Amino acid sequence: MERVKDRPMAIKIVEHALEYEDRVQAFNRRMKQKGSTWAFYENPIPQWIPKKGEQSVWRQYYLAIDDQEEVRGGYCLKRQAFWFGGQVHQISSFQGPVSESRVDRRYSLVAVHMLRDMLAREPNLFAWGGNRDLTRMLRAAGWWVTHAPLCLKVVRPYRFLRLNRMLRNSTSRKCILDSLAFSGLGWVVLKGLTSMRKIVYHCPLDAEYTIEERFGDWCDELWLASRESYNILAVRNQEALNLLMPTDGWPPVIRLKVELRNQIIGLAAVLDTPMQNNPRFGSLRVGTIVENFGPPEHSGRIVAAATNLLEQRGVDLVVSNQTHPSWLRGFRANGFQVVQRRRLLALSKSLQRRWGDTQSLLLGLHLTTLDGDGPLGLD
Repeated sequence: MERVKDRPMAIKIVEHALEYEDRVQAFNRRMKQKGSTWAFYENPIPQWIPKKGEQSVWRQYYLAIDDQEEVRGGYCLKRQAFWFGGQVHQISSFQGPVSESRVDRRYSLVAVHMLRDMLAREPNLFAWGGNRDLTRMLRAAGWWVTHAPLCLKVVRPYRFLRLNRMLRNSTSRKCILDSLAFSGLGWVVLKGLTSMRKIVYHCPLDAEYTIEERFGDWCDELWLASRESYNILAVRNQEALNLLMPTDGWPPVIRLKVELRNQIIGLAAVLDTPMQNNPRFGSLRVGTIVENFGPPEHSGRIVAAATNLLEQRGVDLVVSNQTHPSWLRGFRANGFQVVQRRRLLALSKSLQRRWGDTQSLLLGLHLTTLDGDGPLGLD
């Protein structure tokens, strides 16, 4: 008898809504029961940057639903105003896609369906962060793919060597790191490397900062005065910054206004997070420079202000994701190690055409930890 093949699964993509909340909960239960730590947002209204009216940046959730009306995956689009080509344009980044293919191979094409749907809704699309599976899928779809650096500064070497989980992933490594910590050699090496970078790159320490409750009118002036120094970046005016970092929501940042001889030269936003059993950071106290903006020539001063605040608060290390060469130099000048190829950056074919030559793209592109998914896992 001839075997009847399973018919192709019909998948439709819809905007998340209250009517689907119970089905997303069922999806999350199936994922957990089959051993996955992945899940999707059950509440259809995003906690971070929900759309409430006319605004320059917002997030929206979408669901993949099969012909049995069951949720098989989901993704998030973050629509945002960007400055390039001397004008403001709306483009999008995405979070996900999360699909049931992680626990059931019958749904292996669901992620592809979602990627196609994203591009149909927003052709000018980019990814800022993602895992190896996403990287492979985007390469196969013809996206331009590279990886941007992570800036890292160890402030307390002993605690870093003893508590971090990034490096302590085997018995032999634990023994080596413990020896470095207990002997004091680790302190000497890490502090020596930090001092050497400061000497090589040199950063003036003549700027001052104040902590602000919210981003005020001064941000609009800073935005207009500084945006021409970059080829591509997300809009950083008062409205956008307060949407991205609200005073009563996530992420719970500390906002800094940076001044040089009574002139505003930049802004920064930082997180101070005591971790507990974090997969990467263990129980370290992690400082994150979430956002930094101003004229590139003042990058070192702005980074110095943010780093100084975090060090005074007692963090064990400071991290930040960056792309622009001037800002990478500013981080190096403050003793940061720039670790190459740590965060995915990928552009759709349409956005490649809009942004031009990808070989020189990173010379004028300014992305920070705030872009894309924001400081997920660092709060």
